[in-house]
Amino acid sequence: MSEGKKIEIEVLAGPLDGHVIELTEETEWTRSVGGLLSFPWDDGLGQPQGQFVVEEDQWLIEPQKSPHGTYIVNRDMKLSENTVLQKGDLIKASRTWMLVKAIE
Repeated sequence: MSEGKKIEIEVLAGPLDGHVIELTEETEWTRSVGGLLSFPWDDGLGQPQGQFVVEEDQWLIEPQKSPHGTYIVNRDMKLSENTVLQKGDLIKASRTWMLVKAIE
């Protein structure tokens, strides 16, 4: 991972609605309990749903096999491969929505 790289994700649904989560290292997105991007109330999420990683100084999301798929709504994309994230991306899976607020 590149030193100093971070991404801010705002949760837009569920009990954490409105919370901004800052990631500074590879982070799993899951319905399992524990971790920064854990949403146990959303039983439609995969275990894991995806991974947020840094490659070549860019934040990416690595989709995993999951019941409902992973989408970047504002780009009308259903993810099937690693995808570079951009500020303003609206990410959705099952009932969980997240907004990419900032990328550094």
